[in-house]
Amino acid sequence: MSPNLRQFDPRKFQVLPENRLALAAVQKLSPKSRRTGIPIVTVVAPSGYGKSLLARQLFQSWQGDQQASRIHFLTGSQFAAKLADASSRNIVRQFQKKYRQDTKLLICEDLQTLERRNETQRQLIAVIDDITGNGGRVMFTTTKMPNEIPGFSRKLANRIQGGICVGIEPLSIPSRRKLLKGFFEAESLHVPSQTLDTLAKKFDVSPRELAGLVAQICSEGIAPSDLREGTFPSPIEFRLPGNGITLSEIARVTAREFGVTVEELRGESRTQRISQARQAAMALARELLNLNYVEIGEYFRRNNHSTVIHACRKVANQLESDIALEHHLGTIRRELQKKG
Repeated sequence: MSPNLRQFDPRKFQVLPENRLALAAVQKLSPKSRRTGIPIVTVVAPSGYGKSLLARQLFQSWQGDQQASRIHFLTGSQFAAKLADASSRNIVRQFQKKYRQDTKLLICEDLQTLERRNETQRQLIAVIDDITGNGGRVMFTTTKMPNEIPGFSRKLANRIQGGICVGIEPLSIPSRRKLLKGFFEAESLHVPSQTLDTLAKKFDVSPRELAGLVAQICSEGIAPSDLREGTFPSPIEFRLPGNGITLSEIARVTAREFGVTVEELRGESRTQRISQARQAAMALARELLNLNYVEIGEYFRRNNHSTVIHACRKVANQLESDIALEHHLGTIRRELQKKG
């Protein structure tokens, strides 16, 4: 490992051929790295591939620095919510000062949540320009390339892509096998080589989901040597460690937050309160689990996946100006993180 980022714990972030370039790019933002002339790094990958882990460990590498007070770490949704709050309280100048003046490092995750938020994007452009103009550094994470995000301004996409945009590739079978072996060893379990091969071939999923698979196998007391095709857990119900969750948990927490029941979320009612809760749950399932629209639709008993697409788009549009909805979603995310 590079000494520039000794906080990158290989037990937590397994270096693989698929993520090696992303790791090298993020290391360029370390406080101890030499100036490269490219102060913006964006890591692009689906949910569960380690983007957040890279971001958190970069943040940790700056925490011991004397300039740590000038570091900001937040999500795109949080940035938008803080801007909306500042606008409602007529303190936008204070907001701008906080993020644009003397910031040494900005980490902003889930950039794709800013789609169609024109004013938020405009403010972010100004933040990027001021930070990089003053010698600061910026890291973004996103599930899509900036120029592929719907409703994303060309100006902002060009700013971001003027830096380094690097993806994390889908895992090969050997990489999945390596991760599974490491996860089982962390549980002090020896798994037969043939079982590792079978699991690696069967589950073409993200690193986070593989960790969830191992956690579920262990929690259910299944002996790895006894695993058979019929005993494999369902991928949709993996309990993901750390910030991980399941679709049913999203439904339960969302229902409680909006004062409805899970059965109502999965039912036919179209009252405003139930519809908004259902749309929020669908959007969160897409955001947090990266499930496809069909899978989400099946859980909510919707035969037409266009219903899920509509829900996700509607929630994204409402977040531009609906502070109450942003508060609800933030509360749900925090509660889910406690359960993970």
